[in-house]
Amino acid sequence: MNPNPQANAEKTKVEQLLESSKSQRQQSLLIPMFLLGVLVASLFSLRGGNPLLEAVIPVVFAGSIVVAVLHAARIARRQQKEKDALRQIDESIRLGDWGQATAVVERFLGRPVMLPQVRVQGLIYLGAVLVRQGQYQQALDLYNHLLETVAFPPQIAISLRCVRIYAMLREEHLSDAYQAIAQLKRDTPGGSAMLSLLELYRLVKTGHPDDALQLFGQKQAQMAEQLGHRSCDGWALAAAAAVALGREQDADGYARNAGLLGDVRDIAQRFPECKGILDRIWPAEVQVQPS
Repeated sequence: MNPNPQANAEKTKVEQLLESSKSQRQQSLLIPMFLLGVLVASLFSLRGGNPLLEAVIPVVFAGSIVVAVLHAARIARRQQKEKDALRQIDESIRLGDWGQATAVVERFLGRPVMLPQVRVQGLIYLGAVLVRQGQYQQALDLYNHLLETVAFPPQIAISLRCVRIYAMLREEHLSDAYQAIAQLKRDTPGGSAMLSLLELYRLVKTGHPDDALQLFGQKQAQMAEQLGHRSCDGWALAAAAAVALGREQDADGYARNAGLLGDVRDIAQRFPECKGILDRIWPAEVQVQPS
């Protein structure tokens, strides 16, 4: 018996989008038209200057040029439409219009995408939409697929690996997340604020509030420098850890800082473990919509 038919349905949809968005090889008309022109020219040379062929040859070559230009223009228009769709998805995500982002990204990936790099960017946006919808296992599967099949530049690969770790944590794959964090720390000796935040989240989820607060104290400046206002997540996780230790005054202060830096509704949606303390300090603001 299927324990989660909705999850399977979503997975099927993701698989369909992966399949439907695959690039199709575009057949160029230039070579056939060129060969036709060569054939006509050869016939002309064999017939010794037939007036009819002499009149047809320029028409054939002109026609091949026109067809090639029209074909190239059609491809250029379609590629421009795909790039415009990406910009629309990006703008919708930045503005927090997730319904619009979902509709456009699914429509965009519902047909073959001409440029492979554009398709990959669309799949990354699909992952962001899945995370926002709470479809963490589907996002995890998608990012696994991307990291296994695409050679990303190091910084982009690190960002995708961080999102994958977050999805692991939300799906309670805590052992896998621990191993993934350890591997990413080995691959990035200098570390990063996002990785520190994920490690902090893992410590909160696994019931190590002392270690979580110690880590936050060590990485607070790094988070502020690299994450800016998104360091609100670190403050919120520190507040949750302080609550677990019974340090209510510290927890209130940390939660207050989190709310001053970011939207507490978004923080509580990203990290449900922080909702209780955020609700206590910012009761009017914390109204998390169901995922």
